[in-house]
Amino acid sequence: MEEKKTYSELMQQSVEETTFYMTSAIDIINKKLGESYAENHPELLGAFMQTTAIANLESVLKNKLENIEKAIDQIQ
Repeated sequence: MEEKKTYSELMQQSVEETTFYMTSAIDIINKKLGESYAENHPELLGAFMQTTAIANLESVLKNKLENIEKAIDQIQ
């Protein structure tokens, strides 16, 4: 079983993940649309990051629900 993280550890993990997603988004947008495009269009960068966050949440929730399903199956 995974060890629970402290609030501080979770906050640090969130900052690191957000930084990774932001720098990745900037790189992807600029490669597709031209140098500094992401920096000059923060609304696109924000939408990209929001979409990424939603997709990440979906993956986490799906994984947790699958774990719950397995636990229920073991009880039955």
